[in-house]
Amino acid sequence: MELTRAFSKYETAKGQRWRVWLKKGRKRLASKQGFTTKKAAKEWANEEETRMTQEWEKANAPTVTTYLSASNDYLSWGEPRWDRNTYVYKRGVYRAFLAFLKVNHPDGINAAPEEISSALIERHMYELAVKPKCSSKTSNRHKREIGAVFNHIINRGILTGAERIRQNINNPCRDIEPFAENHYVRPVPTFETVELYRAAAQGDESDYIEIMCNTIQRGRSVRCLSWDLIHFADRKAGFVHKKRKGGGGKVVWVYLNDTMLDILKKRFERRGDADQYVFINPETGDRFYRNNRFIKDLFSRLQERIKDEMDIKVEKITGHALRHWGAHELDANGVSQKQIGNMLGHQRETTTSIYLDEMRVDQAPAEKLEQLRRERQVEKRQKNIRVVK
Repeated sequence: MELTRAFSKYETAKGQRWRVWLKKGRKRLASKQGFTTKKAAKEWANEEETRMTQEWEKANAPTVTTYLSASNDYLSWGEPRWDRNTYVYKRGVYRAFLAFLKVNHPDGINAAPEEISSALIERHMYELAVKPKCSSKTSNRHKREIGAVFNHIINRGILTGAERIRQNINNPCRDIEPFAENHYVRPVPTFETVELYRAAAQGDESDYIEIMCNTIQRGRSVRCLSWDLIHFADRKAGFVHKKRKGGGGKVVWVYLNDTMLDILKKRFERRGDADQYVFINPETGDRFYRNNRFIKDLFSRLQERIKDEMDIKVEKITGHALRHWGAHELDANGVSQKQIGNMLGHQRETTTSIYLDEMRVDQAPAEKLEQLRRERQVEKRQKNIRVVK
């Protein structure tokens, strides 16, 4: 930082005085007057220039970037852009990786991104894969999130003084082959199984299950169903979906069939003046959350009730399984894939295909094989008849 000085003297009632300016180009940065000698003005200018130079160097010194600071910068950048659950998940991934670095890297959590190798990240993936309740899928998801931090500092750069610069480093996660994942096929309950659960439900349980079965909405969307998004005259209800790219919410409007209309009208008549949501936790006066016992143990409770009262052993289902069940029931009965996707609140039709393709079966090949066998058998019998004659 190069500064220039300017001195001037002026007369006062007490005698001659000196004034000094510090400039950078034509811009005045500091000035002071009232010095009795030019030497005193120079001393002040020397001290002020030293102070200003040190502050400038400190402000413009390159920031020492560590994976800790890079991940914090990425989280700070993403917090206003993501859903809260997405933010918490990513934060947990980075805490796990930083704990791994603390033990396995010489610089610990202060390791520079360019000093983190593909082999080190792959070792972390191996350790994750063998942990209880983890799998290759867990490792692959962690690798993706770890790589997102590298992409962040490569594409956006890091804060160096007052300006951002592009970093000349590579993303080591790109060199890592993903681990093989076992394909998971979500069990979809049968119509008879769902009917048993619907029959076993009582009171609020029954209303909650019926709304899920008749709308095939996520459990969170049902728990967040508010009265201001229910239009009885138009026979429609709006369910808020938060599980979307970017974390933004979208309202999915669903037609109220007779069952839904009857349930909601009865609950509307019984609601309190201050009740905002359809399902209110009587202990808190607020909506239900997924960790509440009423929600958390709902399907286990119904499973036990079916076993005790009906003497039927039935597999446990989940709220999300009801979404798949409803989608397959609609698909099997001629509803278009686009209509099903709209009701599910999917952004892309490919997501709806994932729901439906797992249970779809192409009948034509199997029926063709059976038809060919029968035709050959008929031909063989006719041939034998000709031989006998």
